Amino acid sequence: MGGWFRRMMIVCAKETKDNARDRRSLLVALIYPLIGPILLGVMMSLVASALGKDGGEAKAPKTAPA
Repeated sequence: MGGWFRRMMIVCAKETKDNARDRRSLLVALIYPLIGPILLGVMMSLVASALGKDGGEAKAPKTAPA
């Protein structure tokens, strides 16, 4: 039972070492988690400013009363 686990850990260690050597993948792994929330916040503020203070109600179509 331990033989397959040891082989899996060896492969995992080799892949981790290869990924650490690759600067681009390391940069992506470290930078995207930081940029993602910032980008999301900027997009949400742009949508909020586009809707205006009334929440977009002024742009809503007029409907007939029921």
